[in-house]
Amino acid sequence: MATGSGKPRGAGEADPVNQCLVALLTLATCAVFATQLGHIYVERTDAGLGARGLPQFVLVAGALLAVLQLAANLPRAVARLTGGVAIPDRNVTARVLLLLVIALAYVWAITLFQYALPTLVAMSGLLYLFGSRGPWRLVVLPVLTVAAYYVLFFVLLGVFENPGHILAYDSYTFAFRIRQMIGLQ
Repeated sequence: MATGSGKPRGAGEADPVNQCLVALLTLATCAVFATQLGHIYVERTDAGLGARGLPQFVLVAGALLAVLQLAANLPRAVARLTGGVAIPDRNVTARVLLLLVIALAYVWAITLFQYALPTLVAMSGLLYLFGSRGPWRLVVLPVLTVAAYYVLFFVLLGVFENPGHILAYDSYTFAFRIRQMIGLQ
């Protein structure tokens, strides 16, 4: 379907309704993660940004960007929905709801299994949901990413996780030894 500019719909133009749904999902995800900020362990000798500082910054920045995205797209979305244009297909709505379920399940799974395993599963599921296929994208990329996040948060920033209720492993000792080797402790 062509628009007034002669370009087919979707060529360089984002659907305002979908953009509003993404902004609302981002705000909901930020809200869920914000409830967990107080549970982040902060070491007494923690100096600098702190264990809660980076996650708090990311949540605030994400929420502000989502509000901006919502504000920029809401008038066009309302006009589109009230102007007789068809409501977006149910597939988009189902994906948004599935993303919300994955976010909630991810937060819950971290309390049961700690960080690494739930992050691998959630990342692979999200990549699959958004169309990524193949062992490189669904297995290797999540493993490399989780390893990089682990080094960034647990080793470099000194954020340490609580033991899981079902699976508990000692990430503190491993990260502490690496922190000592590179002169952070």
